[in-house]
Amino acid sequence: MTNSQNPDEVLTVEEVAELLKLHPNTVYRRVEDNTIPGAFRIGTEEMAPIRFSKRVIMEWIKKEAS
Repeated sequence: MTNSQNPDEVLTVEEVAELLKLHPNTVYRRVEDNTIPGAFRIGTEEMAPIRFSKRVIMEWIKKEAS
């Protein structure tokens, strides 16, 4: 069972989109133009899945909200 309060959790594009109230395509675009932090790929292929550090995303949200 995943603890949703775990700051070390890894999030998918869809989870980040839901958290930020954005469309997943917007999250992909923001990853490509480096305007959303905490993104990394699982693997070395260009189409490897993108994941995010929940800790980095939450810190970024707090910073942007202040």
